[in-house]
Amino acid sequence: MVREGLPVYGYVTDDYWCDIGDVRAYLGAHVDAMESRVKLEGVPALSGRALQLPGAEVDRAAVLEGPCLIGSGARVRSGAYVGPYSVIGEGCVVGEGASIKRSVLWPGAHVGAKAQVRGSVLAAGAMLGEGAQAYEESVLGAGAEVAPRGVLLSGVKLWPGKRVEEGERLEANRVWGGARQARFTAGALNLADPADAARAARACAVAMKPREALLGHDGGAMAEAMWHAAAAGCMAQGVRVLNAADCTLPLLRHAQRDLRCDAALFLTGDSLTPLNALGARLIDREQRAIARLNARQDYPPATPETLPPGAGYVADAAGLFAADPAQAAPVALYSSNPRVLRLAKRTLQRSGLQYRLVTRETELIPAREEIGLLLDQTGERCVISDESGALTDAQHQLLIAWTALENGERTLLLRDNATRGINALLDRYDARAEYFAGEEARWMNALAERAPFQFELHFDGLILAMAALSLMTEQGLTLEDWRRDMPQVHRRSRVVAIPPRQGGRVLHAFAQGQPDARLGGGVRFERPEGWAWVGAEDDRGRLRIVTEGVSAEVAGELCDFCEESLKRLSDGT
Repeated sequence: MVREGLPVYGYVTDDYWCDIGDVRAYLGAHVDAMESRVKLEGVPALSGRALQLPGAEVDRAAVLEGPCLIGSGARVRSGAYVGPYSVIGEGCVVGEGASIKRSVLWPGAHVGAKAQVRGSVLAAGAMLGEGAQAYEESVLGAGAEVAPRGVLLSGVKLWPGKRVEEGERLEANRVWGGARQARFTAGALNLADPADAARAARACAVAMKPREALLGHDGGAMAEAMWHAAAAGCMAQGVRVLNAADCTLPLLRHAQRDLRCDAALFLTGDSLTPLNALGARLIDREQRAIARLNARQDYPPATPETLPPGAGYVADAAGLFAADPAQAAPVALYSSNPRVLRLAKRTLQRSGLQYRLVTRETELIPAREEIGLLLDQTGERCVISDESGALTDAQHQLLIAWTALENGERTLLLRDNATRGINALLDRYDARAEYFAGEEARWMNALAERAPFQFELHFDGLILAMAALSLMTEQGLTLEDWRRDMPQVHRRSRVVAIPPRQGGRVLHAFAQGQPDARLGGGVRFERPEGWAWVGAEDDRGRLRIVTEGVSAEVAGELCDFCEESLKRLSDGT
């Protein structure tokens, strides 16, 4: 305005001025008036008093605490409380046992029995029902209504003529239209948006008390959004969520039976259908309980004890054991990682297998007919053993290959340094192998993309253990029986330290000394009675040697040869 040459004026005054453009400032102006910082025409100074204007009716059993103002014709019933800095307008009604604190009621507003008003504004003719609550800086517009036991949360505005249903907890401003109270129709609870889905799922979790819930949806974009919101609601109440993704109700029930979930929820773009542990819809009484909780949004907080970790993973891992657990060998279990150990315990329990915990790795010596499972710190590798000892590295690879082949895999994706004992297995199953040279991550990515089950067998010790134990039990094999049935492999592995950043030079020089060496992810060469592979460890400060031969002696001699050659090249001699 100044830049355009328009007139701009200022006015200096010592009088009271307040911009009452928001609820806090509006209530603050009333406080200032009651503290005599501003004089209002027709309103005498309160001086800390509870002032009743002519015609006001205040029951003897009501409590007024000044400074406050009770307008003409207002009625304050027995047991009601009107606290400091409250204004009760003309013709208002404050019901029995109601409580008003730091609030302003415009003419004709009505507060029901045992209702509570805290730092709020009720406009002309607004109704707050019995036992209802309005919290700090909330506003009921003219003629708006909060039904009995309804709740207006802090800062929420209910616009003129709008309504909050009985027991409903309003979290956001209600401006347009009326509320569509969530109700069950044919076993499904109607939903308006993802926020509704989150609240409804929390209500289901509280009422049904499942440890795990399987959630599916009908495939629409809005249904998927509802799924994510419902999943968040379940997790907020400590329920572990399993994903059935895009499915039908019969498919959801089938998956629920397989996974033995306590409950299932099916989402569409505008509804949620809860299913009990049997996969059936809820009876009317259970539906009403969920509807009440959904309206009140009165959810108990989840505690750590109600948050079962890894329930979906446990269900999947336990489901791999398809044999009769009564026929299975008992398990001796150990892991140094408490979380890995908890998951393993829950998986064994769910599959029905007997187990005992071992407190120290050195004590993991399986008794006769027991199977020992040692899960490493990450949970990615499982060392399997019996009274004869643990499987060797080559036998571990054979176990993975055998488990994959028995489960129908016909192309095994293997690293270049994998035991060639697998070749004999491939002949048995009329299968083939594809070998990967180079860094391990490339092989991992190929597994994850092309052979997910093989990926899990290689990089999830518990998955491997459950799948392999199931096969052995079904076929009546002990671990010793399985060993005898596998190709015999003599394998040695060793690590050689090298100077920093010298790995490439040493490997290249080593390859030049082997006339038939193949490069790519390391150096590999063949001998008439065996083969050897040398490659860099992940930390780049070491080289790993892997050798195999027709006998332990041949494998050992090859390993010694490689080690001596690498040390000599590393020293520059």
